[in-house]
Order: sequence, then C-alpha cells, then structure tokens
Amino acid sequence: MPKKVTVGGRRLYIEEWGTEYLMNPEMVKEWRWFNGKNELDLVATLDKPLKIIIAGKGILVKGSREYIKVAQEPKSLTVIKNATHCFDEMGAEDELLKETVAWVKQK
Repeated sequence: MPKKVTVGGRRLYIEEWGTEYLMNPEMVKEWRWFNGKNELDLVATLDKPLKIIIAGKGILVKGSREYIKVAQEPKSLTVIKNATHCFDEMGAEDELLKETVAWVKQK
C-alpha cells in the first residue's frame, strides 16, 4: 500500500513499483476500492463491447475471467499463454496486436 508523504505542503501518497508514483488521496481511495470484487457490479453495467486480452503468466487472469462472467455481450477474453505483463516475449506483441485489430474490425 502507498505511504503518506508531504510534498509542497500537500498530503499525498507515494508508491514504488520500480518507479516512484505520487498519488492524490482521491486516487488512492479509488484504487483501494478496485479490489477484484467491488468492480464486478460496475463491469456488469457496461453497455459497450468488452475485449480483455490478458497475459497468461500475469496475476490478472483470474480477475479477467470474473469480469467476463458478469459482462454483457458482446464480450471476449483472450489469454496470451506465454506472455507476462508487458507482452514483450517473442511473438506476444504480435498476438496482442492481431487480437486487438480483429476485435476492432469486428465491432
């Protein structure tokens, strides 16, 4: 969880994920709300096509499957099996682009 800091007299939060990020309290509150369960009701209300392309070696696969379960049609989930979060493995970026273009052309 981010740590509280004071910068220029303002109370902010700092998070480190390899790079440091400053976040205002409103963003942290919203970020904490998105816990993998709360947003399912929000996803269920989306009335637009939903395509999720997920890295098979990432930590978001389970949550993505939950999103697809509750989402309205049209919806689609693609898991790129050998990809990690950045999709920078050989061929993963190509597959990501191919899936994205196909979905956009379809809609």
